[in-house]
Amino acid sequence: MAVPARLLALLVLTCATSHAAGDRGAADFAHGVDLYRAEDYRQAQKSFERAAGEDPGNSKYRLWVGLAIGRRAEGMTGLRRVGAAPLAKQARQHFERAVELDEENLEALEALQGFHFMAPRLIGGSKAEAVKIAVRIESIDRARGAAAWAAVHEDARDFQEAAESHLRARELAPHDTGYLLGHAGYLSRRGQHAESDELFEAALASDPDDPDVCLEAGKAWLHAKRKALYPRARELLERYLASPRRKPNSDPPSRVRKLLKRL
Repeated sequence: MAVPARLLALLVLTCATSHAAGDRGAADFAHGVDLYRAEDYRQAQKSFERAAGEDPGNSKYRLWVGLAIGRRAEGMTGLRRVGAAPLAKQARQHFERAVELDEENLEALEALQGFHFMAPRLIGGSKAEAVKIAVRIESIDRARGAAAWAAVHEDARDFQEAAESHLRARELAPHDTGYLLGHAGYLSRRGQHAESDELFEAALASDPDDPDVCLEAGKAWLHAKRKALYPRARELLERYLASPRRKPNSDPPSRVRKLLKRL
């Protein structure tokens, strides 16, 4: 049966409008990422919000609205700190919305779990919710689930289970450096420096210019106050700052520069 010309024109117009909106959303999102990298989180938030407005069903856009708001909350100091709690609540709401839009958005689930670990109960933080999220993550991706359980166990000071979860994550994804770094950082926090250094050295040998490796090793040695390793920590953190491979949501340069002042 032939499609009436008027209906065909309407279908073409609808598709074209939807495509144009999608293009505008993608452009706003890309611009937001550039602003986020530059640590202009307020303007990044606005750009991500425009992207989400153009594509309301896009879970990724909604997640990044929350990430930008979260970074704004983190950056509040002194008297401005009173404004952090409302922003943190907003960030949580956007993470939750991102998960509603895509129940398998692992980045949103991990961001939401991180909120529940760090936020006080007064603004919605819940260790019980963090556990539930670990269950959800594990049902989608076993390796990321093991890492999520490691965070749960460490927070509960169940260090044996935390160590076993880190090992399980590495076994499930042996070629993913992120799990090796997570385990190395955990061992460093526990004062198991020989074991931790072995893992960091393995990661550095595999890719000495990997910004994540440089960052995590440098931070671990600094936070553990291992002064003999400060010169190397400085070298690695400076390498991180100079790297064009830094991920948009990794530690912001301003934060790393503050760490360098302590070396």
